[in-house]
Amino acid sequence: EPGHIDPRHDLVRRALPAETCRAELSGHSKDGRPLVTDIHMVPFMHRGEPHALAIARDVTERKAAEEKLRASEEQYRAIFNAAADSIVLRDAEFHIVDVNLAYEAMSGRRRHEVLGRQNLTMSSPELNAHVRNLHGRAVRGEPVRFEARASRKSGEIFDIEVRGVPIQHRGAPHVLYIGTDVTARKRAEADRTQLEAQLRQAQRMEAIGHLTGGIAHDFNNILEGTLGNLSLAAERQEELGDPRLGKYLDRARHSAQ
Repeated sequence: EPGHIDPRHDLVRRALPAETCRAELSGHSKDGRPLVTDIHMVPFMHRGEPHALAIARDVTERKAAEEKLRASEEQYRAIFNAAADSIVLRDAEFHIVDVNLAYEAMSGRRRHEVLGRQNLTMSSPELNAHVRNLHGRAVRGEPVRFEARASRKSGEIFDIEVRGVPIQHRGAPHVLYIGTDVTARKRAEADRTQLEAQLRQAQRMEAIGHLTGGIAHDFNNILEGTLGNLSLAAERQEELGDPRLGKYLDRARHSAQ
C-alpha cells in the first residue's frame, strides 16, 4: 500500500547503521499457513560494506500456546470472580495463590493482604492443624469439607461451610477452597428445631388434656352413681330414724358433690 513500510525493510534499515534489533512478524508460509517468526537482525560488515544478518525462528506454535494459555487464564479469572461463593486457591504447601472478589466481600480483606499467607484467614487459628491435615488429603486427590465459626476483618462472627476441591494449576497440585456463608441456614435450622420442640410439647399437652378429660368423665360417672346411691340410702335412713347414720350420709354426699 502507498506509504506502508514493510517491517522487514524497517529492520534492515535500522540494522545497517550498526543497530541490533528484534521483532516478531506475522505472515503466511508459501502454502498459506499462518506463520509467526521471531527475527533477530544483526549488523555486520561484509566485504567492507555494511550488511544486516537476519536470524529467523518459527515461533508459530509457541505463540499459539501462549495465546491459548492467555485465553484460558482470562476465562478462569472471569469464572473465578463471577462466583457468588468465596474462593481461595492454595498450593500444596498451603500458601494462598489467589482469592476472588466474593472472598474479599465475605472476609473484608483485600487480595494483596492475604496472598502468600500459610494460615487460615477467616476461621479460628485453633483449626489450623485440622485444616492442614485435610489439605494434605485434598492435595492427594480427595475432596474435603469442614464447617467452622468464622470472623470478618471487622470482627463480625458468622458460620461458614468450606469445601476443598483438588485441582491442577499450572502443572502443579493445588486445592480450591469454596466457602459459603451458612449463618442464615444455621439460624433457620435452629428456629426449625425450636419450633419442632414446641410442637412436640403442644402435642404432649394435648394428649395429657385428652387423658385428663377422659379421667374426669369417668370419675364423674362414678360419683354420679355414688350420689344416687347416697340419696337412696338417705331415704331408708329416714325410715330407720337413726340421726348418726343421717350425719354420716350427709358428709358422704357433701364430699361426693
